[in-house]
Amino acid sequence: MIKQVINGRNVHSIYAEGEIDELKSILEGKIEEYKEKASGGKEVAHPDKLNSVRFRLKKDFKSTSMKIHHIDPAKFASDLISSITGKFDASYKLDVKCDTVIPMDYN
Repeated sequence: MIKQVINGRNVHSIYAEGEIDELKSILEGKIEEYKEKASGGKEVAHPDKLNSVRFRLKKDFKSTSMKIHHIDPAKFASDLISSITGKFDASYKLDVKCDTVIPMDYN
């Protein structure tokens, strides 16, 4: 296991086997290696592609963005937009629900 620490914060833990030094050479911050002591839960299949979509949320002249990871590949943009519109804030500072949702990038 690898723990990535940037500015004193544990930002990422990665399960890695094999050439860990190669992985450590490309990661930012301090990299600590540790052994997994226990694991639990049940095994689930990973999706073929780990996708995400960034959205711009707007209302009048206020806007913000959000990114949603691991979206069901069977969903269309219209499904995502209708699920978000009016349910999330369009500003970090004000409690103003967005009335416009614009998909910006798909990964």
